[in-house]
Amino acid sequence: MRTTAGWTRDIVTTMTTRGERRDGATPSSSSKQRRMVLARRSAREDELFDIQTRFSREDAASGTTTRKMRESDAKACIDLVYGAFEGTEDAKPRAYVLKYLIGLATGDAADEVALVAERTTTTTSANEQETTEIVGFVTVSISGKSRPEESDRSMSPPTDAAYLANACVGASSRRRGVGRALLRAVEELVLEMGGCDVWLHVRLDQPAPCALYSGDGYEEVAREKSLGAFASIFGGGKPSSPRALMRKSLRDDGSCNFML
Repeated sequence: MRTTAGWTRDIVTTMTTRGERRDGATPSSSSKQRRMVLARRSAREDELFDIQTRFSREDAASGTTTRKMRESDAKACIDLVYGAFEGTEDAKPRAYVLKYLIGLATGDAADEVALVAERTTTTTSANEQETTEIVGFVTVSISGKSRPEESDRSMSPPTDAAYLANACVGASSRRRGVGRALLRAVEELVLEMGGCDVWLHVRLDQPAPCALYSGDGYEEVAREKSLGAFASIFGGGKPSSPRALMRKSLRDDGSCNFML
């Protein structure tokens, strides 16, 4: 399981202009109104942050529990995440990834959260011992300000929608249901926070993730145009693999806003 990477926490500081809110909201022109909105948003962010912190989901099929990443998980997560994307088009230097992960683990913003899937095993020796290992990782952002900007507007999810990125599973735990457990956890958390759908990008040259998402109800919304040979000529390297933007509807009761 792997989506495209969404390294954003230390490189995006302003609201992206590529996507659009679905409610058509625009900034208030009154300073008093702006203060009232900020106060409400602060209270709402506290509520969302609490939901994220308390979140935990057990998955019997994969033997995992998915929860919010903690600062103490950073070492295990850097090995997992950096290793999963190393050598791919979405790779970043190890120090960059570590800084991104620590920012997610120690920050108090609710616009982006990292989840880890952990599995606990018990040894069968005379002295039974439990060992817990982080086997999966994923991030969920619920605001456009925590996502990289897309040059092609059609490839941007709505800025007020849940966006899944950086999904990966440890090599020794693949094909054991961990990826599906992460998807279920993300969807459950999104619903608990007030969202109604989940969006993601996936590279079209990765048949396993594409099959996982499409088989689990994610539908293709847009497809990136491949630059082909031009990417190699002007980028000085291997042509970039095009991505698909996918979406899964979780409910359709007319409410679809995290109110951030």
